[in-house]
Amino acid sequence: MKDKNLSNLAANRLLVVTATRGDSAWFGETAASIVEMRKLGVDLHWVVVSAEQNRAALEAFQVAFQFVSESARGLYTAINQGVSEATGAWDWFTYINDDDGFLPDFTRLCCDAGLSNGDILYGNVEYVDEHGKSSGLASVCRYPVDILPLYALDLPPLTQQGVLIRRRVVEALGGFAPHLSHAADADFFVRALAVGFRAEYKNYRVAFYRNRPGQLSSNVAQMHDDRTVVAGRAQSAVKGRSLWPARLRFRMVNFYRVLARIRRRGFITTSSMFGRSA
Repeated sequence: MKDKNLSNLAANRLLVVTATRGDSAWFGETAASIVEMRKLGVDLHWVVVSAEQNRAALEAFQVAFQFVSESARGLYTAINQGVSEATGAWDWFTYINDDDGFLPDFTRLCCDAGLSNGDILYGNVEYVDEHGKSSGLASVCRYPVDILPLYALDLPPLTQQGVLIRRRVVEALGGFAPHLSHAADADFFVRALAVGFRAEYKNYRVAFYRNRPGQLSSNVAQMHDDRTVVAGRAQSAVKGRSLWPARLRFRMVNFYRVLARIRRRGFITTSSMFGRSA
């Protein structure tokens, strides 16, 4: 990595929040990805939010983080609390689940943040199974102008694990909406773009998402209900715009990704893949 890129990393402090129940078999892999990001030069402050009784077990991983004792249950409630109680200085924010992790090229996303006028930067995310075997890349929106139309069509255009969010966006929106327990991140992105914040896509693999038994996204019915709310908000934001061009571009640019996932997991939709995890 060039010296100027290292300076970009140092100039863009990153806040990472992880909410955990303390029982993830993959927390060590998440922690290892944090360690790798620091080794690669990312100025990173990690906040872990969990029940107080989990503190000792989590600290046993011997990775530097700020522990925040959760005040209420709920993923997005915990993430909001982690952001509000973070003691480290930060310019950009992301959150990572306790069974997911960053890939080395996440540093490229952090470097780009130092050169970008965008407010939300996002890259490619790889699906893996409970054993770490790849299921292929998640479909992604390559044209940020299509993000709101795709949400209006209930076609998820990006994956949260591969996203960087500028601090001013978090502060302007007041964090995530906890009542949307399965789609508050999508709701956040829709609200941000609807008021004029800008997104940028970066075509490299930055994180992995683990599809495994018992995860939050395996409650497909609740996810559908929450995504319906998000779609309605996006439809209001794009009122009067034609949606079919965004759908067509999305299908075309992700055609080979879908084929790769079919070869590895069979002919199932993303929602069905989540449902099989239950």
